Amino acid sequence: MTAPGPLLVGLAVGGGTGPELADLFRRAVAALADPREIEFAVASHRFRTFGEVLHGESDGDGAEHAAREDARIYEALLRDLRRRGGRVVFRTAFNAHSLYRVRECLMAVKVEMLPLPDGQLLLVRDATQGFYGGDNTTPDGQDEIRRTCRFSRDSTRRVLAFAVAEAVAHYGVGAPLDHAVVAYKFHVLGPASRAGSPSSGRSPVSRSSSGSPIPRTTTCSAGPSPGACCSSARTSGPT
Repeated sequence: MTAPGPLLVGLAVGGGTGPELADLFRRAVAALADPREIEFAVASHRFRTFGEVLHGESDGDGAEHAAREDARIYEALLRDLRRRGGRVVFRTAFNAHSLYRVRECLMAVKVEMLPLPDGQLLLVRDATQGFYGGDNTTPDGQDEIRRTCRFSRDSTRRVLAFAVAEAVAHYGVGAPLDHAVVAYKFHVLGPASRAGSPSSGRSPVSRSSSGSPIPRTTTCSAGPSPGACCSSARTSGPT
């Protein structure tokens, strides 16, 4: 049997709490684990903070170009890590504009395991729709900013299906699913959040004869198509 290779850890350094924190992280990992069991994949590009983008460019188009560039490079890093079997990235602070753009492109989710007195709570947070995605436009010059955010039934079902797949991965196929709770802000979506809408409380999940949850949508992750999605410019404005 072939011995498993070292754990691949991505390292993306930003211009905020950047190199000094990344160095501290590497020293902490070296102290807690055998260095031979860890392999770092360090991005050669230093990702910019919002302040660096704002002060380094003379106009909005230049700032948008800088944000797109950082997003494209960060997306390429994540895809390369995934291709090589990596699942962990340590990222220091950089421009949230670029980060949210990548999250929207890759249909990102946040996964947390919360201990409870009588069990565990698996929390899967949608990080691609609503506040985390969208476009800004300035139809009247600099006097007004309009932000458009989108919620889609397909994206929401992908997130829910991913959450169910995570539950199966953690607790096993035969483990009973106690219940699933979908939390959302009703006042943001209004009447559209009722039954049949993307954010209704109805989970697109059925049960097999063994009692295990089976997603109605055939997706193994919340990710998008294999092609790069942050490399092309958007004419509708930043996300």
